[in-house]
Amino acid sequence: MQLGLFDDTSSESEVIIPKEVISPLESNRKIMSNPFVEERDTFISYVKGIQRQHNCSWHEARKMFYAYRDKQAAITIKGGK
Repeated sequence: MQLGLFDDTSSESEVIIPKEVISPLESNRKIMSNPFVEERDTFISYVKGIQRQHNCSWHEARKMFYAYRDKQAAITIKGGK
């Protein structure tokens, strides 16, 4: 994954969100298992990066996440936790 891009709050990166990055609602893992938590945290990092860059609500950022991931198009996101 490209998680290193989330370390610097001032960095902007153009990324293609991997199809393997899924939301908790798309996961078939047992809730609170380590794999589920890793999937959830990765999803949250991407959505927050979109939200920071595009100055939008969580809901809008989540919609953008799905749209860009599903069409495998590049999107600019901003790092930071």
